[in-house]
Amino acid sequence: MHITATAISDLLDRIGGIYSYVIDYDARTVVITTTAGERIELSFDDLVAWVVERMKQNAVH
Repeated sequence: MHITATAISDLLDRIGGIYSYVIDYDARTVVITTTAGERIELSFDDLVAWVVERMKQNAVH
């Protein structure tokens, strides 16, 4: 799966609750710090599923 340089940033900027993140393109991982202080390390492949779950949790029903 090819991910462009801005795709991950754009994706993370669309969901709330993110304090900061670091993208390692060589290792294909993202380290996220949430506003609740949780530190999460995900591979690029796992990131998409994680973002979808976050968006579901944040959706207004």
